[in-house]
Amino acid sequence: MEKNPLAFIDWETLPFDDVIDYYYTGYGKDGLVAAPIYNPAHKFCYFPKMSTEEVLVMKQLDSRPGCSVYCPHTSFDNHAPEDLLPRRSIETRLLAVFDVG
Repeated sequence: MEKNPLAFIDWETLPFDDVIDYYYTGYGKDGLVAAPIYNPAHKFCYFPKMSTEEVLVMKQLDSRPGCSVYCPHTSFDNHAPEDLLPRRSIETRLLAVFDVG
């Protein structure tokens, strides 16, 4: 949609040391989560005009060496006019486990 587009950090510009653990206490849920810290070398991707027919698939975690470990993502305020459509979001998670033996 046109307000608050989805954005994420390109994992190839996110060193492991730029991710910290912190204790999150929002929305009635408490828990340890990971969050990126600012680094001017980070590159961002964003999708300013996604439609409800479009889907973005992000790999959040891969335990293999040389693969993305984190995919920090959020929406951001792009100061869009009030009459534009707000962002709608559905997050679904999938776990895939493979036998490497």
